[in-house]
Amino acid sequence: MAIVEDKSRGKYYISYHIVYPNGDKKTVNIKRKEWSFSKVGKRYMKSIEASEIEKDKAKRLNAFSIGGRTVQFASLCSEYVREQERTLKRGTSYAKSHIVTKYILPSFRVEAPITAAMTPETCRRFKESVWEKDVTSEHKGRIIRIMREVVAFAADNDLITYEDARKMEKLLTSPRASIQEKPQHEFWTPEDYQAFRDTFKGEDEKWGVAFDVIYYGALRLGEALALKWKWVDFSKNSIFINEALDLTGAVTTTKNSASRASVSLPTAVMDELSWLKGALCASEDDYVIFGKKTSRTSLRRKMDAHIKEAGVKKIRVHDLRHSMASRLINMGVNPLIVSKHLRHSSTQQTLDTYSHLFPNITDGIMDQVMNMSAITRK
Repeated sequence: MAIVEDKSRGKYYISYHIVYPNGDKKTVNIKRKEWSFSKVGKRYMKSIEASEIEKDKAKRLNAFSIGGRTVQFASLCSEYVREQERTLKRGTSYAKSHIVTKYILPSFRVEAPITAAMTPETCRRFKESVWEKDVTSEHKGRIIRIMREVVAFAADNDLITYEDARKMEKLLTSPRASIQEKPQHEFWTPEDYQAFRDTFKGEDEKWGVAFDVIYYGALRLGEALALKWKWVDFSKNSIFINEALDLTGAVTTTKNSASRASVSLPTAVMDELSWLKGALCASEDDYVIFGKKTSRTSLRRKMDAHIKEAGVKKIRVHDLRHSMASRLINMGVNPLIVSKHLRHSSTQQTLDTYSHLFPNITDGIMDQVMNMSAITRK
């Protein structure tokens, strides 16, 4: 085994020999994108060499033990999902597993050997079928990307040749996605939201308060579900976003460091929260929605029922965040303030995400410049 310096790429990689149970021998290279000369040194590579080889060898021998090249496509997908669960956050691995189950497995002959089920032709047909589905362009690209990862996983575990993998990966690109316009986010006007909010009465009033917090706070769904009373500051009319619930219901970190911040809310919404806390007899460690963990599905179903009652356009819970962003932008609020309220990592992210809402941001600017010039000339 050895640490190799790839000077043309400016990266290190680990090379070692593996002997399979059937006597086959192979030289294996372990490469990681983060092992660049600028980030790590040879001493560090030496310190991790043995453990990296051990992990890689275990993965390859496990793949061999489940049948080598005769392994079925369904088993390949199961191994891919397990690998994601070992290396990624629960929410991320769950999302990938969902795509494998819903879109990939039904599109291939799951009982057939990998080399029969997964070919350049079946991958081409898979990509075409994905583009015919009634989902967003972004989601289509995500499905194709996961399939490309499955192909790479099969190649990394010697279940298909790298030559075949390259052919399939080339087919599993999304050129059509790159030439489409960036999808514009769905959102409600202030009147739409008010019509929706007016339908919450009686026993459902607590749900109305929850949606007010999500809407006026421009919260992501996981952030809203993880919000606890100890992070509600009635003296400052604000809430502190500290955690999130992932797709599996597990408590995790916020999307990024910028997302972990205070969010101002209107006094009227804070008054609603004060009422809700009393109605629930809530303790500081209880969730705002509503004491114990509330599922995403419950919130979505409640929203859909009241959308139908209000007769407004159907949108997602996350689109309430976009609705608040559009409301602030249409009020002429400075993009920096909008970015702060949305807790974006930068103002540029806000401008990129909502560029379609800033079409006339420079209207009248040149007339103002000309008027100032005229004043100067006088």
